[in-house]
Amino acid sequence: MKSLAFPEIGTCSICSGPYESWGNNPWPLGRFEARCCNTCNDTRVVPARLLLITSNSHANADEPAA
Repeated sequence: MKSLAFPEIGTCSICSGPYESWGNNPWPLGRFEARCCNTCNDTRVVPARLLLITSNSHANADEPAA
């Protein structure tokens, strides 16, 4: 069984800087299994997710309702 203990320090999959604790899911800028630091999560990952949401909602606005 895998331990749920916090890793001490990991390496961010986006900037290669360190992160502590669990890190963050870097999707859509990285693999789901990878981790990223809080700075990259706040400045890159979250804005990319919001862009995906807004671009998908704009694309769907042109489609007729089913």
